[in-house]
Amino acid sequence: MSPKLLLKDEPKISVIPIVGMVGNGKTAVAQIVYHDRRVERHFDIKAWPCVPKEFNVVRITKSILNSVGFAASDSDDLIGLQDKVKEALTSKKLLIVLDECVE
Repeated sequence: MSPKLLLKDEPKISVIPIVGMVGNGKTAVAQIVYHDRRVERHFDIKAWPCVPKEFNVVRITKSILNSVGFAASDSDDLIGLQDKVKEALTSKKLLIVLDECVE
């Protein structure tokens, strides 16, 4: 992760995609960055939610809530879940890794 990205104090969203063929080590690279102490100190919250192969926004939203330590309700109300995510993450610097998981 570029030190320039970490030093920015701008309240904006940065997305850094890691792309490549299956088996090229994308997850390994993401894990190295995610666990690097130099990176960790720049974020209030880190999360690595499970993203299933069949994309389901409600499940992913619940997984994000779970990853940041909030219990997601049994509700499938996307708006309510997104409100909880917003409440949990407002005014925080966060690192979220979205990677396909094997269930």
